[in-house]
Amino acid sequence: MRKSRLFVLTVGVSLFASVGLLAPSSAAAKPTAVTVNLTAVVDIVDNPNGLTLGDIAPGDVITGSYTYNPQAKDADPSVEAGFYPHTQQPYGIQLDMGSFSVQTDPANVDFQITITNNLNGSDNYQVTSFNNIGTEPGPGVQTISWHLTDPTQSALSNAALKKTPPVLSSWQSSQLDVIGRVDADYVIRSHVTQAVKAA
Repeated sequence: MRKSRLFVLTVGVSLFASVGLLAPSSAAAKPTAVTVNLTAVVDIVDNPNGLTLGDIAPGDVITGSYTYNPQAKDADPSVEAGFYPHTQQPYGIQLDMGSFSVQTDPANVDFQITITNNLNGSDNYQVTSFNNIGTEPGPGVQTISWHLTDPTQSALSNAALKKTPPVLSSWQSSQLDVIGRVDADYVIRSHVTQAVKAA
């Protein structure tokens, strides 16, 4: 069940954002950000080693959000794919699962959105965070990933990163995974029921 990092389009490019100087009377510039609030329902808790994952169980509700830069540069040159890496705060994802919570490590952001349009027989939208922290003491977390797939190839018309969240009804599947480290193997798998842009 573990996702390989090779699943997403790996490109050795990092984004570096620069903030221009404003006039003394102006507020300090902030990175452009869109936050999407998520609600999901747990389908599977695969915890073969009996790790402490709080009280999370199938049927429970997960809430959280992810934040990204809609002006992020596309690091993939192809027309069919968009690869949008983020390497700084405030970008990333955070999820609350009862008494257990996980989030992108704000001190070591490795967060990306990958979008493919009509590639290999489907449309795909994937949000992935590779460096993460969780509730302590706890088992740790390796990957947080939300993956939408549409084999009808009608969900997307291009691979652009938009300022609005994906429309869930346009996708055939909407899978959210929280995956433990190699030394603390577990998977919490859910399906997203709501994705709404924060006010």
